[in-house]
Order: sequence, then C-alpha cells, then structure tokens
Amino acid sequence: MFGFFTNYKKAAMKFLSQHQVGQRLFSTGDGGRKMRFLREKGYVISERVSENRWVHEIVKKP
Repeated sequence: MFGFFTNYKKAAMKFLSQHQVGQRLFSTGDGGRKMRFLREKGYVISERVSENRWVHEIVKKP
C-alpha cells in the first residue's frame, strides 16, 4: 500500500529526466498528481489556456 503513494513521485522524476528545462508541454487536463507534485516543488509552472487545455513549462530540475 505504501508504494502506491510514491509511484507518482517516481513518475514525476522520470518525467523531468526525459524533458529539458524551458520545454513547454500541452495536455488535456491539469496533469494529475504527478504535475501537482512538480508544481509544489517548483519544477513546473502550469497555465490553463482553455476550458480543458493546459500548458506545463519546466522551469528547473533537481
């Protein structure tokens, strides 16, 4: 059960390793727990551009 709560953190770190600082990514939603974690840590800035479209920009890496 404990592993379930950390999966999104591992996914978030893998996501950062696969993308570059300054890269902008588009999604249909706020990105869920993974993006919420990255926003809280200050690695990603997200902006809602329409009713169901979001832009996520990577501003720094750990």
